[in-house]
Amino acid sequence: MYLLNLVRYIHQNPLKICIADGIEYEWSSHVEYINKTKRVLADKEFVLGLFSEDKRNSIKRYINFIDIEELIDISQMKNEEKVLDKIKDKNESNQLKNKISYEDLKKEVCKLIRISEEEIVRRNRVRRCVDARKALAILSKKYCDIANREIAKDLNLSEPSISSSDI
Repeated sequence: MYLLNLVRYIHQNPLKICIADGIEYEWSSHVEYINKTKRVLADKEFVLGLFSEDKRNSIKRYINFIDIEELIDISQMKNEEKVLDKIKDKNESNQLKNKISYEDLKKEVCKLIRISEEEIVRRNRVRRCVDARKALAILSKKYCDIANREIAKDLNLSEPSISSSDI
């Protein structure tokens, strides 16, 4: 199990340091594990064999393993500046000092965490979606001129869950 956790850690590192293409950046062996390249950087067969003897099934299980425990550090908001930089230019005409558009923020959070806008508003407990909602709520309270009830309504959450720090 240590080997699998190490593989996950290595493949998630690009997310942690905000490399543009994330987990599928050019020199990641992750793209080999999911058969998106013919290039060979790593011997993936042994690791994939730990998931299943069937090649297709092993790739599906590998992808599930990587996504289930994805370590996007929302609580420390490491990506906050990256999100804000991307939408700063779109909001120069905004009258409110240091305020940005909620819709622009939502789009950038979804893009960064790699989920759709439909997924972020759907009620579910998928970690990526929960993290995205939490990031959006925290950032919008800090940088957008929007009431908690409006955020809650948009994200299909209760207003107290938006008001609390533990969304």
